[in-house]
Amino acid sequence: MIGRFNFAAETTIQAGNKRLALATITIETNPKTRESRLFKSSWEHVRKSMVAMLNSYTMYKPYTVFLSIGGFFFILGLILSSTISIWCSTVKNPNGAHHLQSLVIGAVLLNASFVSVTLELSPT
Repeated sequence: MIGRFNFAAETTIQAGNKRLALATITIETNPKTRESRLFKSSWEHVRKSMVAMLNSYTMYKPYTVFLSIGGFFFILGLILSSTISIWCSTVKNPNGAHHLQSLVIGAVLLNASFVSVTLELSPT
């Protein structure tokens, strides 16, 4: 289990990952007598459940998650890094620090891509 109060979602994800058949059963509940002590609002429950689902997905499909993140960062970093070379080839006086931000952010994103792919390839 990943979360403290998300056993239903995590169990469903585990069953789906193992290709087990799932069934639903309708049950009746008691009327509400007080506010929940686990979650302050429905949105807090949704947020915590989404975090638990993302963590479960990362556990069961790490290649998909880390390669997708790495690919996204690589493409975005390549686009931002290439803008300075396009700008230098089209402008008559390319001297100065114009578009240097794109180069720096592109380099950071390319490094993040490398780290993401490295995390995917690291042994568990």
